[in-house]
Parts: sequence; C-alpha cells; structure tokens
Amino acid sequence: MNGSGTHGSTGADAFDGPEDEGASSERPGEEARRRGRRRRLTVLGAVAAAWLAAGLAVVWLDWPVTAEADRPHAGGEWEPIQAAPLADRVGTGTVWAGDRLVVWGGRAPTGEAGAEPFTDGAVWSPSGEWSAMAEPPADLVLAPGGFARWTGQEVLFGPVVDPGDDLDASSDGGLLAYDPAGDSWREVDLDGERLTAGGADAPAYAAVMTGGELILGHPAAVTVDDGAPGVVAVDPQDGALRHLAPGPYAPAGEQRDDGIEDGSDPPDAGADADADADTGDQDTSDTSDADAEGTDAGPVGEVRLVPAPDRVVAVVADGTETWVLALGSGEWRQTEPPPVTGDDRYATVVAAGGRLLFLDETAPHAYDIAADQWRELEPPPAEAEPHGLGHHFRWTGEAALAPGRAYHPADDTWTELPGPPLAEGEKLTDPYVSWSGAALVVFGGPRTVCQPEAERCEAPAATPETLAGWVYVG
Repeated sequence: MNGSGTHGSTGADAFDGPEDEGASSERPGEEARRRGRRRRLTVLGAVAAAWLAAGLAVVWLDWPVTAEADRPHAGGEWEPIQAAPLADRVGTGTVWAGDRLVVWGGRAPTGEAGAEPFTDGAVWSPSGEWSAMAEPPADLVLAPGGFARWTGQEVLFGPVVDPGDDLDASSDGGLLAYDPAGDSWREVDLDGERLTAGGADAPAYAAVMTGGELILGHPAAVTVDDGAPGVVAVDPQDGALRHLAPGPYAPAGEQRDDGIEDGSDPPDAGADADADADTGDQDTSDTSDADAEGTDAGPVGEVRLVPAPDRVVAVVADGTETWVLALGSGEWRQTEPPPVTGDDRYATVVAAGGRLLFLDETAPHAYDIAADQWRELEPPPAEAEPHGLGHHFRWTGEAALAPGRAYHPADDTWTELPGPPLAEGEKLTDPYVSWSGAALVVFGGPRTVCQPEAERCEAPAATPETLAGWVYVG
C-alpha cells in the first residue's frame, strides 16, 4: 500500500512526509483554496458586522465550530490525471516531486519469474501533460521491492540493479538520483557500500526522507556488507551511509531493547529474549512485505516508517509495537504498549506534527511522541467506501485527508467527502497517494471489480497498474 513509493507487487503507498514538500505556482488546487479562503472571510465578516450592528460583542473564545461546508477540504472536486504514455507494467517507482508526478521503471505484468524490466518513465505536470524521462545511467532498473523518495531537489530510486541480473534472486544494488527540473540522472556512491536487492518475493524496503537524510529499513539485510536486518541513514548528496541501531528489525535471539535511548526497562524486561523478539514488521517503500514465518529475523510482516519532527516512528503491521528513532543519536526506544492492536493497523497511521494518528475503523487512537501517551479518538461515522482508498490518510497541515473522508484533530471530528470517480464495484489496490501541498494525488495501482458478496477483493498478481489517477482539489 501505501508514501512515495512503488506500486504493484513492490507495494505502493506512499506514506509521504517531508518528501512531498516543494513550492510551485503550478500546484493543483491553489486557486481553488484561495477562493475558498476568500469566501470564508467574506462570510465571517458579514456575520461579525451583523452582530456588531445589533450591539452584540463577539466573544471569540465561544466562536462556534466551523460549519460542515466550510471544513478544510470539504466541497472539493476530483480532477483526472490522464493515462501515462507507458507500456503496461507493475512495480513502478512513483512519487510527487514538488510540483509534478514522477513515474519510473517497473516490469512486465506477467505474474511469472523473469518478467522484463523497464528503464523508461514519464513526468506529469498539473497542466495535464506527460513528458518522457531521460534514460538512466547504464540502463539501470528498479529492483523489486524498491522505493522512490523526493528529497526536495531530486528523486531517489533504489535499489537499482543491472537489467542483466536475475531480478528474482537476491543481489546488490545502488542508488540513483533523478532531477525532474533538468531531466538528468546521477549515480549516488553509497560510501563504498551496496544496498541488498531481494528477489521478486522478498520484503520491500521501508523508506522515508526526513532531516535531510534517507532512512531505510529492511527485515533481511539493508546493505550487502552488513548482511543483517536493520536501519541505515544515507546522505543523498554525497552518499555517506551510517548504520543505526536495528530497533524493531533486531533479529530473533538478540535483545529487542538494544539501543533504547532513555535507559528505562523495556516491556517484559528480564523475560526470555525470544519472547521480546517474536514479532516485528517492515514498511515497504510503499508497502508490500513478506509475512515470513520463522524466527531468524525479527520483523514478521511489515514495518511502516513514519517521519515526524526530529524523529522517525516505526509501526508494526499488527499494531503490537511502536518504536521511536531519534535522528541525532540513531537510537530507538519502544513506546508504551498501544491500547489496541489488529492486523494491518499500521496502514492507517499518519503523523500530525508531534502526534501519530491511528485512524482505523473501530478504535482510532492518537500517540503523543514526546509524552509517550496514547488517547482514544472519535471513530469515523461510517465505514470506508469499498474503493479501497479510505485508509490512505495524508496530513495536510489542517486535517488527515483520505479519499472520501477527513479527520480533524483540533476538535476530534470527521467529515465525509466525495470519493474518487470509480465505477460501481471498482477497487484500486495499493495506489500511490500523496498530499501535494494543495491537493490529494491518487495514482496507479491495479484496478479490479469486486463482487458484492465477496469478503475480500484483490486484483490478481498479473493485473497491470492503472497508469492514471486523479487529484482532489478542495
């Protein structure tokens, strides 16, 4: 599923944070937002004038809650992103790059080993036009389970490998940087190290760009030289790479409290080490992962990395563990146990300043990172629509926005919004979802039609990505 990231079998979500930052006069939705602000100011001015004319003082502390129609992102519209001029594929690297959408790589949607990798890509601008990307150096390709992240100047793609390598087997890969403004590429020298590139069925990378560094997590081996699961930080300018404490990626048999920065006893301190390492998880660059059975690696399933101010938070897929990484020291601490757990609960999490919002259907909670405290939130008024997008929340600075709904932490309320214009019964699996700074971007992901009586509805493995999408402006 889902920030900048990869789609299809490599995952897609695009759990975007700082990599979505960027300024452009072409951002979709800015004019609509200005009109909305002017409309709200006009309404507020008229109301205040009427009250004053009646001799009534305006007590601002008692100002009523914003009307539903004037809630942030209410009354918006979906505008189409036309199909990219690319051949059918799965596993693209997709990311919103400041003022445009970059889509690169992938492989043929055969559903079989040895599928042809692609080296081409395309860039979409809010004017509605697509342009072809320059070919990368040495015809390198994005490995399965790879990632795409925006630094503010360049898009980082990795691991990248030689197309002659067996992409269905483990190998070693590098890092490419693409400048969308200049349509140019460069190879990033990882300080003499190489990223581990797993096969087609290997777990995907968890990747976030924050604090000027690319933070990578992997449950098998992050770099070939290290050969162990863990976390690294990469400087995208010079490729300097540092290994951080593994935190939630620590292999079984090692103490899961290694690297805890506050010196406090972890939960169940003194218990058998194996009992402290029985679950874990990995966030994919955008989110697909192995649910590997066994105990030779700590994470079982996915871990999602979420950027927060001066921190990176790791959330285990089933919600049993949450870890906080201090970027300066590179040390982890495990949080107070979450009050609610459940399969794939990590999929709903979004960072809102110094808090994490877990916006699942039945028991949403907020976690205060500095205070290490949890609290309950108001549940949504209705279940998400079956289009498969209602859990892809992105923080806009005012609300946690997903296709069809928004959560407002200021007053713990929800707003129902228009859903994407899919046909009845249609569903997208693991699309890329991002907040551009002015609009919600939804792109890609295999599309399938769900039967009304079906309990689960997922696109078959060989279903190509829908290389089109929408922006929600409002």
